[in-house]
This record gives sequence, structure tokens and C-alpha cells, in this order.
Amino acid sequence: MLGKDRFDLIILGGPEPEITADEILSKIPPTHPGTPILLLTRSTPAPSTARKILGAGQNYLIQPVAPENFLKRVSQILNLKAGKTRDFNRQRV
Repeated sequence: MLGKDRFDLIILGGPEPEITADEILSKIPPTHPGTPILLLTRSTPAPSTARKILGAGQNYLIQPVAPENFLKRVSQILNLKAGKTRDFNRQRV
């Protein structure tokens, strides 16, 4: 899916009709362990999907999202990865 390239953060614009959030979460972490994923979705994920996303240490934002909130979340994720901040998965933007 992503090849051998390395990423600081993977941002996905929401599940495409041909792939679900569950499939994304099952394919990306094994090939890119430790790479955070930010999933942009048009609606609140089903509770089971939200638990999988958050349980995998990943994040989601519901669109439309204000640019400043998007940038804040990206900054939080990158700082967390760099060890500069605490976990924020339970906080809402």
C-alpha cells in the first residue's frame, strides 16, 4: 500500500468505497510500525471502529475541521511521536 517509504505521519481523507477503516488499520501498522495515522472522516465512526482507531493509538477528526484544529492535531501527533508531549487520544479538538 505505501511501499518502503518512511513517513512521520500518514493522513487519510477517510475510507474510500473500496477500503474500510478496519482494512486501513490492519494494513498500515504492520508495514509501517510506529507511524501515526490521522483519519479524516465525514461522520462519527461507529463505536467499534472508533475503539479500533483509538486502541491502535491512531487518531481521527470529523470533517469539516477548522484549519487551526487540523494543524493543532497534526502538531500534537508529531510532538507525541517525538516524545515532546503527553498522549492526547482522549482529548477532543
